[in-house]
Amino acid sequence: MQEKHERMKNLKSLKEKETKLCERLCLPAHNLGEVNVPNKEQLKELEANVEYLQKEQVSKTKQFNEL
Repeated sequence: MQEKHERMKNLKSLKEKETKLCERLCLPAHNLGEVNVPNKEQLKELEANVEYLQKEQVSKTKQFNEL
């Protein structure tokens, strides 16, 4: 039960980060489908997407600053 709670907490945090980044970058969010409790693989996918979006944001900021 504790693991389920941790996964739900992690999901909420990752989705909040992803939403903010997607809004800033005008990109679509990762689609996990209709998932109540994500499995570890789904959380890894979401984490990877958030990391990618963070790198994109840094890249776009550098490009903008170079103009």
